[in-house]
Amino acid sequence: MSIKNNLLGTWKLISMKSESTSGEVSYPFGQDPVGYITFTDDNFVFLTVTTSGRANFEKPDRLKASLEEKAQALDTCSAYCGSYQVDGELLFMNILCGSFPNWIGKVQKRHCVFEGNKFIATTEPRISGGKEVIVTVIWEKV
Repeated sequence: MSIKNNLLGTWKLISMKSESTSGEVSYPFGQDPVGYITFTDDNFVFLTVTTSGRANFEKPDRLKASLEEKAQALDTCSAYCGSYQVDGELLFMNILCGSFPNWIGKVQKRHCVFEGNKFIATTEPRISGGKEVIVTVIWEKV
């Protein structure tokens, strides 16, 4: 069965771990992140990841939130969508829109492994928090 057939559908985030080249481990969205990723048959991907227990804004109008509230909301959420394709065990996602503008129009590459009902995606080395890291994300089929 191809990776694409394995990917199709919706997956729930189980864990996200970042490891620096010096071996330092961190959890970008905390120890109990919340998130989902969906892969469609027509090659689109939709992802949202947040920390659990995010604080509500003081006012019900998000456009009237304080700069601190907006900064905290961005720091605790990642979302993107785009088209995807697979090549062997590699997943390539062409980001069309998302919460991190620097990724828009760029391709994100992930190494994929399937273990039972779990999908493990690993990034290429990248800079995060001023350090070179590799991020490993574990998803479970919904």
